[in-house]
Amino acid sequence: MKELCSKLFNESDIKNNLNRDIDTFIIAEKICKKELVKNFSEDFISTGCKNFKLFGKYAFEWELALDESDIEIFGDFDDVAMTSVIENFDDFAEEINETILNNTGNVFLFYDDLTTYNKVKKSLERLRKETK
Repeated sequence: MKELCSKLFNESDIKNNLNRDIDTFIIAEKICKKELVKNFSEDFISTGCKNFKLFGKYAFEWELALDESDIEIFGDFDDVAMTSVIENFDDFAEEINETILNNTGNVFLFYDDLTTYNKVKKSLERLRKETK
């Protein structure tokens, strides 16, 4: 997971806080190494994490890996992971903001591109000011 960054938690905090109630957002602009994507997917899905929103050039590859891991690990088609790709940047930032405002659990934001992360951060700051 060292290639993916999260500003919210360090790696041990992430592993200790994974559960069904977290919402995970992933910016996948640069990383599409199959082994990394598969390992990340298996780590998160195996703990029961089910809510994933993705943005970026490789978002569809990540979505597929998460869905495949869910089927391989649990095989339960009635309780599948909720994965979705958000193709519009503004919609992605707004979804993060809404989730933070309405969520009582943890929200994780992973990114592989600092430029996109900084854009999200600025959008979230703007959205917070608008909702006050």
